[in-house]
Amino acid sequence: MTTTARLIPTALAAILLCVASILPVSADEPSANAGNGVVIRLQDSASVDEVTAAFPVQVDYPLLASRGIYLLVVTDPRIAGDSKKTAELAKKIDRFA
Repeated sequence: MTTTARLIPTALAAILLCVASILPVSADEPSANAGNGVVIRLQDSASVDEVTAAFPVQVDYPLLASRGIYLLVVTDPRIAGDSKKTAELAKKIDRFA
């Protein structure tokens, strides 16, 4: 898959995440921890369970689960509080997934 083709779903997920952040929070919406989140789009070869087992993240909200797009929350406090480390983790997950 080309880089451009991979960026389109990621951009869509980012837009959805921004919209979700201005809506009232309910039990069916992302938690307050979403600021420590990573949006991923899984390829056919990986499952969300494999990602959560391999990295210090948990599923916070299935943005578009039918399309393999999830909001994951970083569970390691050493990473969650640092935007650079969170971005590095997101890149590792992207290479994995």
